[in-house]
Amino acid sequence: MHVSGSRGPITGRSRTQWLTVSASTGADGVALVDGHRWDSHEAAAIVRERAGDDAGLTSYQGPERFDGLNLLVATDGAVASMVGLDSEGAA
Repeated sequence: MHVSGSRGPITGRSRTQWLTVSASTGADGVALVDGHRWDSHEAAAIVRERAGDDAGLTSYQGPERFDGLNLLVATDGAVASMVGLDSEGAA
């Protein structure tokens, strides 16, 4: 699945609010947007709110699909500084 608008795919690079949306997979294998089925009215409202009024989700079943989960991009230095820390930042 991906987010698209009137001009094509929408990414967090152009619509940074989209990066705050949680994506996961339900027990039935269906993609979830902030806990709502990707094809629900609730998910559509979240997408439009965060990615723009013209935004919507498109699902692909073929080989052109990609992982829709959030991605952490970190430098080697950032990762090295976090080794040994728990989720609260304590050693």
